Amino acid sequence: MPPAQRMRRFCSAEPLRACLRPFQDQISFKVEDQIIAPRSYRDTMKQQCDEHWPFSQEDLARQTVLLERIAAESQVAEHQEMHQGFAAEVVHEQEQEQQQEQEEEQEEEQENAFTRDDEQANPWRAQVLSDAPKEEGEGERPFYRLCHFRARPEQPQLPLDDELWLSDNFFRPSWVGLGERRLKTASVLLEWHPEISQARQKRGMQKRVRRIFEELQQTGVAPTEAAMKALMKAKESIRTEPLTPEELAGSDEGHRYLVLVTLAEAETLRWLARSSSSSSSPLRDVGFALRSLGGRPLEASAGFVRGEEKIDRLLSLVRLFNCEMFFTKVELETLEAQLHEVPLHLRQNWFEELLRLRRRRARFLWLDTPVAKLFTPQEEWKSLRAQSLRCALQRALRHFAGPLEDLEALLRPMSPDALGQHLLRLRLGFAASDVQDAVNMLPLTGGMVVAEEAFEVPAALAAQRERRGLKAAELAQAEAEHLEKAQRVWSCRNCTFMNSALSNTCAVCDYGWTGQRECPSDKWCCSASTGGCTFFNPKTLFYCEVCGRVRPDLASMAF
Repeated sequence: MPPAQRMRRFCSAEPLRACLRPFQDQISFKVEDQIIAPRSYRDTMKQQCDEHWPFSQEDLARQTVLLERIAAESQVAEHQEMHQGFAAEVVHEQEQEQQQEQEEEQEEEQENAFTRDDEQANPWRAQVLSDAPKEEGEGERPFYRLCHFRARPEQPQLPLDDELWLSDNFFRPSWVGLGERRLKTASVLLEWHPEISQARQKRGMQKRVRRIFEELQQTGVAPTEAAMKALMKAKESIRTEPLTPEELAGSDEGHRYLVLVTLAEAETLRWLARSSSSSSSPLRDVGFALRSLGGRPLEASAGFVRGEEKIDRLLSLVRLFNCEMFFTKVELETLEAQLHEVPLHLRQNWFEELLRLRRRRARFLWLDTPVAKLFTPQEEWKSLRAQSLRCALQRALRHFAGPLEDLEALLRPMSPDALGQHLLRLRLGFAASDVQDAVNMLPLTGGMVVAEEAFEVPAALAAQRERRGLKAAELAQAEAEHLEKAQRVWSCRNCTFMNSALSNTCAVCDYGWTGQRECPSDKWCCSASTGGCTFFNPKTLFYCEVCGRVRPDLASMAF
């Protein structure tokens, strides 16, 4: 039969044409203009049955049974999925709770490392701000110079600006030598100019006395009598009539002090500044203001006179004391001018001591930040990044836990490419570009480089050998205890079966040494405290065989 005639058979026979549709490729698709609602698997199968009904006219009953079975299994699967989703949410919540508990425990351990005695806040009178800060032995002294700060007797003191002070509620000099103290982070600064305030008050009083004296003289009062009456009237008028800006006008030059205060002190000073305009305020004529660490004004008293130039210079020192590490070029030049007489190693020791007291040694690496320029000679500034990478590689090699032979290979001379590839194979957590930069700083000798001294490989080998020795000693001790326990037995109080001391529960009745039912070491208990059924499940399962609850320690497990 010719091909054309064979194809014409399908023109008149619809069932035969339907046989070809499943094998035809659709070359165009209709794109919906809205989000299609999800359909169940049962509805999809029903649509397929309806489209291909000519092939299953005799199996309609089987189709119905199959669709009902699919619907039932889909319902069960959706229920299990919902239950597992709820269980996963429970696991996530338990994981968050455990992580929070671990952080709180670590915080408590770190807090316990510092002494907490004599840390109550020492109150001081507001009238202290009326005069210049006192030196040691000159009466009430709530502040001391920041250049005198040190946490330990052997810590160096830096000759910082004399106008920069620190509240003893931050760190008291009496604590030196009495244990480690955690250093708080400063966030509020007190700008204070008692000499300028006193000069303004004196100038204002002189102008008022002169005005009253001239008025009395015009009425014919004798000069001596007029002077005495003018002085008395001026003193009495201050109570009801504050000095005017015209009377206070003049040159406002004098010392300004910047004091690091605690948040509690700052809140009290803020309230005093707001009430300073009142005639009954003890600080009505005192000029002071509160600033943020960035220099932004927060609150100021009525008698405060602004002066920005010198404060900006002092703010850079405050930020350095606060262990900030990112400064602009101008700020670094200002700091360098302040510390030009201090040797580099003393600056670094002072800064690292502040980091240690703030527990930031493990969190921040200052070598790769702009503040490192303050502790490095200027001719080495271009190599700061390489030095930072070198120190980071040294720390990573000291904590390397891989084969000892990989570290010993660094003792041999290598080509720069081979050394870079070897460091990458150690998987120390550095990018290839960082490793290449660290290798490029090593000196070449005949086309080879030696990493032994630059990366402190002998110290890393000694540290790893020490860790291995400690681990071997711990394993030996554990093995000795295991052998000692293996020779002992204990009698179960419930069934009198003799069990090995290595087993915490009875092999027959699951009762423990205390006579109570306990979970065997190779199983986990579906705890009743979390709504479980108390069934003992094998540790290979993550959900209870009986009630389907999630394993309590699943959140802390590593897969």
